[in-house]
Formats: sequence, C-alpha cells, structure tokens
Amino acid sequence: MCATIPQIQKDFWMSNSESEEMYTPTNEQKLIDIMFSVGIMIHEHRTVFEGKSRKEVAAWIAEQLEHCGFKTIPLDHSWGALVEIN
Repeated sequence: MCATIPQIQKDFWMSNSESEEMYTPTNEQKLIDIMFSVGIMIHEHRTVFEGKSRKEVAAWIAEQLEHCGFKTIPLDHSWGALVEIN
C-alpha cells in the first residue's frame, strides 16, 4: 500500500530533532501526530483508497493506530474504542 504511520513519524521526529537523541513524544502528542499523518497519507495516496468502503478505511486506520501502539476496536457508536496503549 504505502508507508506505515510509524515509519513516517520516526522519519519526521529524526529530521526535526534538535539533538542526536530520539525524541520520545507523550501519548497525547503521538495521537495528534497520528491524526495528521493519517489525514496527509489519505490525501497523498487517495487512489489507494478509491472504491474502499468507510468500514475498510476505518479498518486501515485501526491497523495504523495499532502499529503505533494504540489498539482499538469498534464499539457501539465509536469507530475505535481504545483497548490498550503500548
């Protein structure tokens, strides 16, 4: 498909770090970064998502979140209820 969110974030953090050390964001900052990365990735690779249902896109987003350490499941009216944070 396309690059995964964790790889994009790692590349961004390393290229924008003021020091040689790896930047360790808070969980809240990770979620903000993930939201921007998902939105930008969908915008830049929109042909990959053409013809996909909302359910299929939601499953892709859940997979990206899980790769980033945020496991979610669809629950009631929520597309993704947080199950655990790694």
